Amino acid sequence: MLPYRSASPRSISENSAVELVDAVTPCWAKRLWMSGIAMTSAISLLSFARISAGTPFLGICVGMQWMLAGSSEAPQAAGLGAIDATCERFAANGQKVPHVGWNQIEKVRSSRLLEGIESGSFVYYSHSYCAPLTLSTVATTEYGGTYSAVLEHGHLFGVQFHPEKSGPVGVRLLKNFCDL
Repeated sequence: MLPYRSASPRSISENSAVELVDAVTPCWAKRLWMSGIAMTSAISLLSFARISAGTPFLGICVGMQWMLAGSSEAPQAAGLGAIDATCERFAANGQKVPHVGWNQIEKVRSSRLLEGIESGSFVYYSHSYCAPLTLSTVATTEYGGTYSAVLEHGHLFGVQFHPEKSGPVGVRLLKNFCDL
């Protein structure tokens, strides 16, 4: 786990029955994930090397946004660049920003991360920035427009929502990640 100024890591460990790795990611970690509340270049060189070597990575909320080239939230902070796109602030289109609360995901193609999770399942969101649709999009959500809810790019996985707050759907997603 690569936490960055967020309560999410504690919520994940309390709600998912998943044992997490310490913030200082050891070289033996079999999986990595990152959550946070602001776009940043928060990843350590060790963790970057592990991701580059093919260790499965799950980005949660801003962690997913970090997988992209960057974000208009912090244009000076480069993302991983695995997906050639930029996160943008929601165009309000009459909707309240930030987007906080329950919303549905719609699967657009098969996904290892979403195995056993149905289209139309509700998940919990809290965000003001969103990733556009890309070739790596496996699920979308509608809120003032359609955006990527779940990305899957090789061994990199990202969810814009908070699985640790999404009840049984979130637990299933985290289990799927741990079973990779």
